[in-house]
Amino acid sequence: MVKKIKLIGVCPQCKKPKDRDGYYCSECLKKHNNRRKEDYKFYIKYGLCRICGKNKSMPGTTYCESCSARAYRYNIKRFEENPEYVREHNRASSKKRYEECKALGICTRCRKRKAEYGKAKCRYCLEQDALRHRYRNVRCENVKTPSAMHDV
Repeated sequence: MVKKIKLIGVCPQCKKPKDRDGYYCSECLKKHNNRRKEDYKFYIKYGLCRICGKNKSMPGTTYCESCSARAYRYNIKRFEENPEYVREHNRASSKKRYEECKALGICTRCRKRKAEYGKAKCRYCLEQDALRHRYRNVRCENVKTPSAMHDV
């Protein structure tokens, strides 16, 4: 029944003609999104999985063990079927998120704090990057390369 309604361009919720491309009309979409947001907040508040809403979520995540495993299997299968599409999609999503953050003037790394003047990252993330680079450079200087061994 829902498939027939969807094919004829009628919203399956209110049975009115759709005013947009997609499953719901604009009015029902807003209601649906608000309902999903309320459900999400409820699940997080009581430590339930945000997907199924039945099981307790694992520590440090918002998913239960079975939903996490299901999502992992789906992502692996999707990547194995078309790895280049997945890579390109991830690149495009990351680039879009980066550009949005940069336009809003927030840090492109943590997306929480205001970016430093003339920079794309906040002070904290800039400091963390500097520490990481410093550590990597020191670590690389202590490793002997084959060409350095011959000079000794």
